[in-house]
Amino acid sequence: MKRLTLFAAAFAFAAGSAFAADDKKDPNFNAMDKDNDGYLTRAEAKGNLDLVKKWKEADRNNDGKVSRAEYLMVMGKQDVKTATKKVEKALQNKEDKAKENNASTGATK
Repeated sequence: MKRLTLFAAAFAFAAGSAFAADDKKDPNFNAMDKDNDGYLTRAEAKGNLDLVKKWKEADRNNDGKVSRAEYLMVMGKQDVKTATKKVEKALQNKEDKAKENNASTGATK
């Protein structure tokens, strides 16, 4: 189980902000960067509530704006957590179904 969780986490991290970009509640970096300067201001980031909540963490150099690299670091961490939770839930569901099937057929280990 740990290997699968680690694999899912590594995959999500490698994908960068793929999950976030697909979610309509979480516009991607390019869509938020209205002036195309390669940075997000707080005003530009207001459409991404997760980024707004994590602004202090995202703005690592405290320059008042978030670069693409800073954005990807914060959102990548979020993607890893999301992927890990999804994998753990899927594994738990699989285990629960196996137990139900064993109970209904009278199978034992």
